[in-house]
Amino acid sequence: MIHGVRSEIKGASLPAQVYSNRKQTRLAMTGAQLSRLGALLAGIGVVAGAFGAHALQDFVPANRLDTFETAVRYQMYHAIVLFALGWAAPLRPRARWAAYLFLAGMLLFSGSLYLLVLTDTGWPGAVTPFGGIAFVAGWLLLALDRLQPGASYNSSSSSNESDTLG
Repeated sequence: MIHGVRSEIKGASLPAQVYSNRKQTRLAMTGAQLSRLGALLAGIGVVAGAFGAHALQDFVPANRLDTFETAVRYQMYHAIVLFALGWAAPLRPRARWAAYLFLAGMLLFSGSLYLLVLTDTGWPGAVTPFGGIAFVAGWLLLALDRLQPGASYNSSSSSNESDTLG
């Protein structure tokens, strides 16, 4: 398809699936991209944890260090889930949206807690619950996805090798 016009060459046309999935491919990450992003975010979580344990302890009170550790912990949990979801590709829509919600949750929840500790201001705390809601919504979508019939991602009964990403 070129600029919204279906192109045909001597009677041959592109498969209908190319047209129906066009919008989806703009938003969708491949499994490999999702795994790489999960690994990157886990690595950043390790660095943030080391920073909190070694560099911050002389500059912030103990209760703020606990807040920083909570941010790191939730970032790590969800980064590992993103990595695992990437390996389970291809993802169905609910699982893909769960991954996006986990990303949003990390940004809003962990990010706001990092800001709260590092800037010593309270306003980022108002954003934190929205990250928590994103985490919960992501887990609920993932649970709903697993309840759907045929929920096994890497089913041995599937012989279509083109479905695997990686």
